Amino acid sequence: MNIVERAKNILTRPAMSFEEIKGEQSTIKDLFLRYAMILAAIPALANFIGLTFIGNQFIRVSIGSSLIISLISYLIGLAGIYIIAFFVNVLSPKFQGKKDMLAAVKLLVYSATAMWLAGIFGIVPQISILSLLGLYSVYLLYVGIPVLLDIPKEKTLLFTVVVIALMMLVMIILNGLISPITFSLISPM
Repeated sequence: MNIVERAKNILTRPAMSFEEIKGEQSTIKDLFLRYAMILAAIPALANFIGLTFIGNQFIRVSIGSSLIISLISYLIGLAGIYIIAFFVNVLSPKFQGKKDMLAAVKLLVYSATAMWLAGIFGIVPQISILSLLGLYSVYLLYVGIPVLLDIPKEKTLLFTVVVIALMMLVMIILNGLISPITFSLISPM
């Protein structure tokens, strides 16, 4: 299935899509190369354009600085997906689910679809608040957990909350590590 069809199906019929995904033969490398790396580029490129060419009244970013910030954000986002999948894989059996790293990566990669697509709104910083539409990814995560990890329905909500808390923690740590670099590249207006 091509990337456009897959993204459309995940967004419009997630339960059926996760069932299809469960049965697909793939590798972690394939998931990143053929899906995650492509879709994760959307917010990175949109933010690059938005920061560099459109900007806002608060900050000014040069092309070089914006390129570095966007590249770092892109790489941190992809690393975050893998790191969180690692912990999801470890925690899944504690919620009566299966331990399967490929399934955990599938869950995280495909659940992030809405977040990555909503990142297009970063192209115009004044409307970037619309990126909140990416919160639909939380619902995709919730739908995908019982299908891909075989976690019982009654434990799905709690596991979803745990994964979201884990995502926040991992992203805070990763962003904290790179924030000195990114802040040094931004100059106030």
